[in-house]
Amino acid sequence: MKVTIRFELLGTNYLNTIIERREGCIPVFWHGEMMIPMMYHTDKGFYVLVSRHRDGEIIARILKGLGYNLIRGSSTKGGKKVFLEMVSLLRVNNVVAVTPDGPRGPYRKFKIGAVSLAQKSGCPIIPIFICAKNRKVLKSWDKFIIVKPFSKCVISYGEPIYIEENLEKDDLEKFSKELENKILLKNKEIEKHFTKEKLNKIRNKEIYFNRFISIIFLPFSYIYRFIILIREYLYKKNIFKTHSLSKFVVSIGNLTLGGTGKTPMTIWLADFIRKRGIKTAILSRGFKGKGRKAKIIYDGINIIGNVKDSGDEPMLMTRKLKNVPIIVGRKKYKSGILAEKNFKSDVFILDDGFQHIALKRDLNILLLNGDKPFGNGKIFPAGSLREPISNINRADIIVMTKTGDLSEEMIDEVRKYTQAQIFLMMYNVLCLRTLDGNEVILPDELSCLKSTVFSGIADHQYFIKTVINSGVEVLDYIKFPDHHNYKKRDIKKIISSFTKSKADLIITTGKDAVKINDSLWKPFPFYYVDIGVEIYDSEKFEEMVMDKIKEKSFL
Repeated sequence: MKVTIRFELLGTNYLNTIIERREGCIPVFWHGEMMIPMMYHTDKGFYVLVSRHRDGEIIARILKGLGYNLIRGSSTKGGKKVFLEMVSLLRVNNVVAVTPDGPRGPYRKFKIGAVSLAQKSGCPIIPIFICAKNRKVLKSWDKFIIVKPFSKCVISYGEPIYIEENLEKDDLEKFSKELENKILLKNKEIEKHFTKEKLNKIRNKEIYFNRFISIIFLPFSYIYRFIILIREYLYKKNIFKTHSLSKFVVSIGNLTLGGTGKTPMTIWLADFIRKRGIKTAILSRGFKGKGRKAKIIYDGINIIGNVKDSGDEPMLMTRKLKNVPIIVGRKKYKSGILAEKNFKSDVFILDDGFQHIALKRDLNILLLNGDKPFGNGKIFPAGSLREPISNINRADIIVMTKTGDLSEEMIDEVRKYTQAQIFLMMYNVLCLRTLDGNEVILPDELSCLKSTVFSGIADHQYFIKTVINSGVEVLDYIKFPDHHNYKKRDIKKIISSFTKSKADLIITTGKDAVKINDSLWKPFPFYYVDIGVEIYDSEKFEEMVMDKIKEKSFL
């Protein structure tokens, strides 16, 4: 089977240098991942500790056939004798491999044994970080990984770690915990190898398709641009009226079509202002909602409307916010009047308001996608720009979202068009929740779970990247158009994929979750990703917002 596996090796010099110097060392890797390094390092005469219980007998026979020398025992059966045997072997320059969470767990907990062994023998620990692309995860205590034929495996060797002789037991336990965290963190980094591979394949296909579409629709983009310029001129000459509300108005919007994270940002900002004791309301258009006139869909406690009237994004906000009324309507000025009359709101947040110049605002926050802030640089329909890039000068604050791979060059590119303060924002996975919110899976429980994923959003690529980076394995991904309204046949398609792939759960976005009735998804394990927002230099951002608000006389 080894001949069918493609191994990618990183940091091999760390292990090879010690072996070439004929010194002893202690490679460590998790019990559930042992198949991969053991399959690669055959016939090298390495020593391996194998317990004497029934499962250990099976492993011992396999390892012996692969050319390994065996040390039989564990911390519970003949532990002291085994420990001294391992010390002796290391002192005469042997390689002794150890699984620090074996033989019975707890799962991925780095016990003190390997660290004590390194201290006593004077030989270094070599942490080994492992990831396999096509694998089967057993439902054992160690979530044992079986690599499938023709798979790709990454084996990364860490720097040698020497343990000082004078460390006490408490210090060794602390050191073990640090090693545990280091290995878990490195494993997640290696997972990104496969994440980038998958995403690059998807991205390359989309690039060629988008170039083709862009060429066809370029003439229509010039027409659309002309309409935008005429509209701006009419507002500038006061032929189209710009209305004003008596209280503070902050707009959150984008320059491109969707996918910048307006909804998470709106939720975060509304909650931040509310916690400062300021009455806040959100004014949303309610995209794809049926309602045209201003309507209260959430009074801060009770949900009054439904997703058909409000659209998916406002309904998602009702799940995440308390004591923040939400009003939907095509004309945000009338929505603001309704909010002021019913809730005495002091701050109005315009959701997706950057292009809504019919309402005057006191603070303009513009979100740009950190991966591609201006899309392909062309205006809709040949590109994703909603208006010319030069209109970025209306922004008071710019927030670059999805900044995991953001470069300084990208920030400099944005600075060419604006003097506004630029902040960076990232999303983090808080947990997975069932669509009714009753059950939760925490981030540290996601590793090795298999999933079928679906979404109806603007940026599918970033969502799938978020799911994979959380530790979940994606077996199938089903894409729907942005703001898609799910029918019974759609859910059947998703459940069929889930059943065929033998996944553990079905994952979607919070925006999609609000549109799926309980009768459609129960009793299947449908979960949505609960996303949190992290703004770098958040204190400065919060200070700028509050300073602007304080300029109004009501504070």
